[in-house]
Amino acid sequence: WYFSEKLQLASDLKVFENIVSKSVNVRLKDEIINELESGMGKKYPYLNLYQQILSIFETGTTIKNFKKKLDVFFNIVDSLSTENKQFGLFHLLNYAINESNKGLYEFRTVILDIYKLGLEKEILLERGVISDGTFINIASVASGLGEYNWTLGFIKKYSPKLNSDMRGEAVTLSLAFLNFNKKDHGKATKLLLNYPFKEFNNNIIAKFLLVRSYFELFEEDASYYDLLNSYIVSFNKFIRRERNIPKNRKAWYLNSLSILSKFSKAILNSEIKDMKHKLLDEIEAKPTAIKGWLLEKINTI
Repeated sequence: WYFSEKLQLASDLKVFENIVSKSVNVRLKDEIINELESGMGKKYPYLNLYQQILSIFETGTTIKNFKKKLDVFFNIVDSLSTENKQFGLFHLLNYAINESNKGLYEFRTVILDIYKLGLEKEILLERGVISDGTFINIASVASGLGEYNWTLGFIKKYSPKLNSDMRGEAVTLSLAFLNFNKKDHGKATKLLLNYPFKEFNNNIIAKFLLVRSYFELFEEDASYYDLLNSYIVSFNKFIRRERNIPKNRKAWYLNSLSILSKFSKAILNSEIKDMKHKLLDEIEAKPTAIKGWLLEKINTI
């Protein structure tokens, strides 16, 4: 029990370090790891899982090694307690999402694998209820991978398991992501414009997806430029004004909007060939919320 608590604490603190860029010491961590490596990890598989999760956050890993650690979790998940299932799934999931957000799109497929396991084993449900954030993320990831039929089936099957007060927002945002990824940007914008999102995070997600949808429409029709630009400006003001958004997340959005503004202007003025390398350098140098999507859009021009 003591080893379990220490390893979980160490992993949680590692996540905290990455957020605040500050190192935190965990007493006796190395001694515990030495005990596990000397044979105790085989006796208690969940402790071995905790150790491997901690190593991911400490040193990072490749997609190949991450899949191996994921296999360890998948193989022992049925023998774990509910608490251990949740700890393993959410930490592995968060790591994969963070790597994907950095532009390492090879992690997207394992994100969906983790989500599917969480649904199958009901780890993602709390007393039969799925959170709106998890619901929206699953629809976004699955439809982004082109699994449109699976996504629609997921929305139909699990929407009754949402809290009733969040159901409308979650389903609308999920359908918007589905249509956005199916390249039906007109339908996506209608969904986003016609629903009054009240929950703070959902409102931000909707606004950002709307900007991306207008950018896609602008690529097809230059007459959308003024509309796109006005939404970029208004969303930029919204992000700067809100005090409840963490600084690192605020930077992701503002950097993304700045790049989109320069990108769309370069396209409009037929300067994209001259600006392409500068934009690519900026994407690599600054954290953004949509690095992979931005790289994909610029590299296809």
